[in-house]
Amino acid sequence: MSNTSLDNVQWGATLLLNFLRSVAAGIVWFVIRLLMQDSFGEAASMLLLPVLYFAILLPLGLLAIFLANAGVPYIGLVSLVAAVAIVVGDPILFLISLIKPNLLPVRNYSPINFKLIMLVTY
Repeated sequence: MSNTSLDNVQWGATLLLNFLRSVAAGIVWFVIRLLMQDSFGEAASMLLLPVLYFAILLPLGLLAIFLANAGVPYIGLVSLVAAVAIVVGDPILFLISLIKPNLLPVRNYSPINFKLIMLVTY
């Protein structure tokens, strides 16, 4: 994650992509919680993941990028651990990108992206 330049980031596309990732992850966690036989209300709380992502995880990821660029060692591990909450939604977006490639603001979307924030650049 070091030496990540934020100069060429398309912020609108970046926010859209990461919003879609958090929505897909929320759906996956919702289904997992239902399969674990949690109550519907507890499982439905997973659908709030996009709010949690934008309130906590996205700022954490941007801070990690900043600190990594400043030379703080091992800061990428913080992002990697937090990325587990989001990466579960990537296979859904991968399938969507195969069916409707123009829906996502990136080309060649991978089925697994262990990044807390995927930056869309030009």
